[in-house]
Amino acid sequence: MDDSNRQSARDRRLQEQQDHEVALRLAGYDVPSSIASDYSKADEDLAREIYEDELSQLLESTSLTTEAGPSTGKTNETLEISAQEDQPGDTDARAFVQGRAPRNCVACHDSPGIIAVPCDHRYCVHCLTEVFRNAMSDGSAFPPRCCRQEIPIADIRLYLDQSFVQEFEKRAVELGAAHQLYCYESTCSAFIPTDKIRADDNAQCPDCSRWTCMHCKAQRHDGDCQEDEKVQQLLQVASQEGWRRCECGIMIELNTGCHHMTVSPTLAICWIVY
Repeated sequence: MDDSNRQSARDRRLQEQQDHEVALRLAGYDVPSSIASDYSKADEDLAREIYEDELSQLLESTSLTTEAGPSTGKTNETLEISAQEDQPGDTDARAFVQGRAPRNCVACHDSPGIIAVPCDHRYCVHCLTEVFRNAMSDGSAFPPRCCRQEIPIADIRLYLDQSFVQEFEKRAVELGAAHQLYCYESTCSAFIPTDKIRADDNAQCPDCSRWTCMHCKAQRHDGDCQEDEKVQQLLQVASQEGWRRCECGIMIELNTGCHHMTVSPTLAICWIVY
């Protein structure tokens, strides 16, 4: 290798070393003494200027307002970003890119509204938590809504305290139940979920294991419940039609044949004396 080639190779290695050092300094890292060199301050200034220019171009290319293009065919189309796509802090960043101040919370008007709800209003974490907390204590406010549109907990759960989210989801099962049944025992009074109700319309409390009648809301009892409207209507029709009731609870009607009836393999009755 002649002298000119050797010098060229040394220059390239030196340039690579200086480029590496400038990159580390721009990124905020300490430059190890093993690679430190007498780099030119002008080189760093030039690199920083190039970096800032490229960053500016990147922000412009990812602007939230898109001009007419073949993908949409629309002009000045504002891209709507839902709360499900947002991450904490995104609102301020997007507002900076768009050259405008971030929108404040629609409730308190003081804190930045970082959480977008379906109607496109924005809330701060504290105020949205209060909206959900109010829905938990006031049945008329459940489910949580803004502009009459429900705010799904799944869309905003990442913004809220996770212990509060679990508390709300547990309460939502109770408030959303078709039949809200509670343990008859006054010292318990726990909510009994629908999946705890058996076919005989008695439900077992998940906390104290006592049984509650879902019709009269009292302790489980034998026989028909006087508060069971459907059973009472059936008994009235049976009386009018002359039906009899089997020991197992089903209704029996004699249309034709003798008075001896086999109800089940283990039970036979006489229609006259039954």
